[in-house]
Amino acid sequence: MGSVAMQVGSVIGRVEAKDADAGPNGLVHYGLAAQTQALYGHLFSVRNSTGEIIVRSTIDREMSSLYQLIVIAYDHGPDTLSAETTVAVHVEDVNDNSPTVTIHTLDSAAAVSQAVLLLWKYY
Repeated sequence: MGSVAMQVGSVIGRVEAKDADAGPNGLVHYGLAAQTQALYGHLFSVRNSTGEIIVRSTIDREMSSLYQLIVIAYDHGPDTLSAETTVAVHVEDVNDNSPTVTIHTLDSAAAVSQAVLLLWKYY
C-alpha cells in the first residue's frame, strides 16, 4: 500500500476479487477473517461491498509498525466459496512527541553558559 494519512475514517486501501459466476454466485463481499477481526477489528474494518479498508481508531507506530490483515472475499452462492489475501499495513512514525529538556542547576555562571552551548550543539 502507498503512503496514506491514517486518520480515523480514512480509506487506506482496497482489495478486489472477481467471480466469473452469474447471478448471486458472482456477487462478491468482503470482511476481515475472524482472527484479524479479534486482533485488529477495533483499529480497521473492511467495507462489505467495496473491499475498502478503513481506519476505525487512532493508529500509533509506538504500538506497532506493521499490521497484517487477512481479508476474506466470499460469494453469495448456495455453497458460499471464499478466497483470502493478507494486506500488510506499514505505519510510519509521525512527529507526535515533543522533545524534552532536562535542566540541572549549576553552581557557576560559566558552567551555565557551557551547558547552553552544549544544548545548542546537541540539537
